[in-house]
Amino acid sequence: MTETSLLDSGTAGLLGALIGGASSFLAQRWFFKEQLKKQIREEIYYPLLDELDNTKDRVMNFYRIASAHKWDAIYDSSKYRYIPDELREKLLQFFKQQTGDYDLFRNNAHKVAGNCIGTEFTGLFGQPELNLRHEIRSEYFTDTVLRFNSDEKIYEGNWDRMTFDWGYTGTLQDFIQNVANKMKNDQSMLDLRDKRSKILVTIQELKLSIGDLLK
Repeated sequence: MTETSLLDSGTAGLLGALIGGASSFLAQRWFFKEQLKKQIREEIYYPLLDELDNTKDRVMNFYRIASAHKWDAIYDSSKYRYIPDELREKLLQFFKQQTGDYDLFRNNAHKVAGNCIGTEFTGLFGQPELNLRHEIRSEYFTDTVLRFNSDEKIYEGNWDRMTFDWGYTGTLQDFIQNVANKMKNDQSMLDLRDKRSKILVTIQELKLSIGDLLK
């Protein structure tokens, strides 16, 4: 074998090794990036979508939001830095400020609803509010009053079977509807409906932004 052919053979071997090494490096790099993208989707974006859906469900039913465990877990870990800056700031504003403001308005309207229930009961039966059955003043019924003041038909139930024991001829639905009508234009209810509408819009916008990142 000539010197030239030996040189050519060595060069070819070196180039082959370089190309092979580069290909292996690029393949590993691609694999790492794909694994990271998968991990981000599964540990950040999908949990965030679940959190937003849960928050939407609570807001739709006029429940307190109270906490966002999945968001808190992401925010308190290094995963937080993988969210794009603009979306991260919007999520922070939403979960740390907007949901808290909603709960304040909701709690205010909730107290007004409870007072209206007590007043309506006393007016009907002439009994002191202290004698009002506990379940009638419960969070379930005050939440129902708030839902009756929404535009959506989001509550179904067999109201005709739930009647009073004190001589009231109407159903429980009649009672709750009367209370709802009396507080419909109360400022607390107007504020809550406005806050509720805005937070539902924000939830939809955040879900669309996350959806774009999952494409």
